[in-house]
Amino acid sequence: MEKAKLAYKFKLGQPLIESKELPRLPLHMRDLHQYYKLDSSTAGNSGFEVVIKADSVFHHLDEMLHHVEYEDLFQLYQRRDMGTQLMMLWSLRTAELCKTAKIKDFAFLDPCLVNELNITGKGYADVNDLFKRVKYLIAGFLEKGQTEILLTYNCSFHFVFVTIDFDFTRIEVWDSKQRSLDYVNDLVNLLNRVKAELDKEKKSHTPFVVASSSMQCLDQPEGSNECGLYAMWAMLRHIGIKMEEGNQDRKTHGHNKLTEQEIRGFQEEIANFILEHVVSVEGKYSIA
Repeated sequence: MEKAKLAYKFKLGQPLIESKELPRLPLHMRDLHQYYKLDSSTAGNSGFEVVIKADSVFHHLDEMLHHVEYEDLFQLYQRRDMGTQLMMLWSLRTAELCKTAKIKDFAFLDPCLVNELNITGKGYADVNDLFKRVKYLIAGFLEKGQTEILLTYNCSFHFVFVTIDFDFTRIEVWDSKQRSLDYVNDLVNLLNRVKAELDKEKKSHTPFVVASSSMQCLDQPEGSNECGLYAMWAMLRHIGIKMEEGNQDRKTHGHNKLTEQEIRGFQEEIANFILEHVVSVEGKYSIA
């Protein structure tokens, strides 16, 4: 009987993919891999820092410092379960796209802050403090006229894309596995608490209506760990950026999943964002 192939494992300083695959990497993924090799082997670093200025994309009260482990990059290159740090980078990257396109309607919640583990007290020290922070963030968004808030939300170790619309008092959930909306109950309860507090001045409170997104749904292949990539696609699609080549491939091949071209495109986009905006000394989110 033929033995099953062992999954390639991460080891700091070693290639993020098998050596035979390195020559096939596209430009930005190849350049980021070279940066990783130098930084991990020569400098001995286990990851890189992301600095988010106060009152910028996520509207944090204070400057935020995120540490992204190189093992997270390994997950990206391997197309396995992606962590909240990478989804945070995708949100920053999407916010930059909106800024360039002069789209001012959307705000973004930090998925490293707002996720199931933190909301249920399993990852955040003080749930009441989390509530106060989220209330502060959302109040700041609304003051700026950003009434639709976007979030890639991790629940039960699976990413979904969530839109929170204060104009229509509606929460929509896009889930590549089309699971029950019960999975987001903790998030909905938190947001309804926040809304109730913000509605006090109006002396009336209307809780959010929660529904599955009516946006085109792609079906994540059974057994795959690519939910993060599907949530990325949904966020881009929602703000109006479409990948027509991928859409055409889906029609041609009669399936409704992300194409290899699209997946590689997302990997390249994150790699380019990290190189240009994070690890570059001139990067907007660089610690330098």
